[in-house]
Amino acid sequence: KALMHLSVLDLGENLLVGAIPEVIGDLHALESFYLQNNNLDGTLPTCIGLLLNLQNLYVNGNDLEGSIPRQFGNLENLRGLGLFENYLTGKIPTEIGKLKHLCKFPIFCLLKNEHQLMDYYFM
Repeated sequence: KALMHLSVLDLGENLLVGAIPEVIGDLHALESFYLQNNNLDGTLPTCIGLLLNLQNLYVNGNDLEGSIPRQFGNLENLRGLGLFENYLTGKIPTEIGKLKHLCKFPIFCLLKNEHQLMDYYFM
């Protein structure tokens, strides 16, 4: 309960291991969530799609695999989304196109073994 009003959670570059816990979906006030450059594995939890106040989500530079959950399309306030340098597979869900405020979606190779930089900017 103490974290229910937490708006920023920055755990980037902390050598974290394991999966992103499902309990993260209970932090409804969260606006910015940074987990970049750790050693996280597993898949992206669909419960992140419950964080309706989320404006920034950066989980790049980990060992996450699987696909991007279509529930991310619920994140109507999302402005920045960093998923690059993971082992994500599949297509980018069409639901991502519903994100009117998403202004930068950098895809520096969703696969770590690629070396191509692509930045997508939405207007």
